[in-house]
Amino acid sequence: MTYTDGKCILIVMIKMKQLRKARGMSLKAMELAVGVTEGYLSLVERGVKRNPSREVMEKIASALNSTVYEIFFAEPIKIA
Repeated sequence: MTYTDGKCILIVMIKMKQLRKARGMSLKAMELAVGVTEGYLSLVERGVKRNPSREVMEKIASALNSTVYEIFFAEPIKIA
């Protein structure tokens, strides 16, 4: 499965939003933590922006206390 597959994009969208909400983070808080605009993060989270840079993926993962692999490449995860 590659990041450009429709299934993978859906998984990323779900995981990013689940992790962000589970950590009580708004998109504005993510914006401050990652250093990209709230709008850009929303596009990634909704699957509109499909190819964020490695640097942005690493910053998103760090902000969500996760890994790039878990968010962008692994199968769905269960959030407790």
